[in-house]
Amino acid sequence: MDKEKVIDILTGRNMKPILLFNVISAWSEDIGVLKRRTLRIHRILSAVAWGLFIVSLIKMAVIFHTLPDEMGIHFIGLAYIEKGMNNREVLDFILHGYQHYDVVGTKWYIAYPYGITFLALAASEFAIRLSKMKSKMNENDALMLQSGLTLALDAERFVCTVYFCVVWTELMIRQLEMRALFTQVYAFLAIGIFFDLILFAVQMRKKSK
Repeated sequence: MDKEKVIDILTGRNMKPILLFNVISAWSEDIGVLKRRTLRIHRILSAVAWGLFIVSLIKMAVIFHTLPDEMGIHFIGLAYIEKGMNNREVLDFILHGYQHYDVVGTKWYIAYPYGITFLALAASEFAIRLSKMKSKMNENDALMLQSGLTLALDAERFVCTVYFCVVWTELMIRQLEMRALFTQVYAFLAIGIFFDLILFAVQMRKKSK
């Protein structure tokens, strides 16, 4: 691989976002449409994410006294299980395997997935508000950047809430093992959204020059 290709990969040069930039660019042809659609999607994803968090938290508070004093609280990472496997074995494990508990402790540690979810919800909300501050970009580009960041963060925290506050906590309550496929899908979506946001920012930087 030559030097130019390495630089392209590391900097994101000549790479296109999978989804975000194309969607925002299409909507930005009409600023009113961009504002309305971004706000509508933001409100829906935000309401669903916070709703899932609150409902799950209330459910946990109601049944907390029924949980055993000692319980599994953390699932072993896929990397530890897949170590030494060939590609076929890894694929088979992801499709059919389970992650067992590698940490057992007091039931109070069930707050762990809720803490992660709350931090994700609060941090993304702060970042979205921060993106609305004045910038040196022209109004159209600034709005496109705000919309892209808002949609990406909303999607990221929605995925995080579903994984930790719905899947993870429910399995902890029932003391069941985690399907490896759930973790793989979560990782794929979370990382995919993150990198698409990076590429989106690169494209916006090029566009504003």
